[in-house]
Amino acid sequence: MKRATTIIREINNLEKELFSRFSSKEICDAIEKEEKKKDFYRSADGLISVIYEGAYNDIILDEEFPDN
Repeated sequence: MKRATTIIREINNLEKELFSRFSSKEICDAIEKEEKKKDFYRSADGLISVIYEGAYNDIILDEEFPDN
């Protein structure tokens, strides 16, 4: 059985890869696409929701304060 610390490190590495390789819009689009599948689980306070909200907030900030 994996230790909790091992799983946390794996999640951290996956999060770094996700945000370094994909734009916030790509992340939101991917989550929305996966949500349409019946076996996809997204609880209101789960990790996927937190990732979605963070990416979505990045999009909103970019729209409100675009780089000049």
